[in-house]
Amino acid sequence: CDRFRQLYSYWPDVRVPEACTPLTRRKVLVMEWLEGEKGPWDGEEGIEMVGIGLRCSVDQLMTTGLFHAGEFF
Repeated sequence: CDRFRQLYSYWPDVRVPEACTPLTRRKVLVMEWLEGEKGPWDGEEGIEMVGIGLRCSVDQLMTTGLFHAGEFF
């Protein structure tokens, strides 16, 4: 997650939470809390979010070689 933060935290439309490494363990990742709104988003906002996600994913696969895959509950 530190590498992902290094690569994408400068993007103006992407926010990457900082990892709290002193509290992180092998099976538990502790990260900074970010305020936000969970999707799905409607209309123009939804289209914009899909575009950001696609741009970020393509950059990961084609440029950096680092692909971040999360598990959502």
